[in-house]
Amino acid sequence: MLSDRHSRLLSESLDRMLTPQEREELARLLEQEESARDLLSHLKKDARAIYEMPRLHLPEAFKNKVVELIERRRQQQETAAAVTAPSFPTWAGLAIAALVLGAVMLATFLYFRP
Repeated sequence: MLSDRHSRLLSESLDRMLTPQEREELARLLEQEESARDLLSHLKKDARAIYEMPRLHLPEAFKNKVVELIERRRQQQETAAAVTAPSFPTWAGLAIAALVLGAVMLATFLYFRP
């Protein structure tokens, strides 16, 4: 059974996304593990089948509708982000919380001091 890391290495090798160190690791893996060679063979076969699938050509109206919906969703997200933006920065809230904690600690120290 291959680890997730080894499976990822095999998959990324098809996309040519490996660093030189990862390529060396993959070469050792393929040399040592028959299951890795089998999985790589299956991945290559699947990739080839996907590549050879016929291309569908969508109508221009459909493409325009998708682009329009994406733009509308982006604008809605920007509007929502502007509406829900905090009135003061996050660091200010953290600073206030730290000051309150410090005040409580000081008060506790002074109260229980012998």
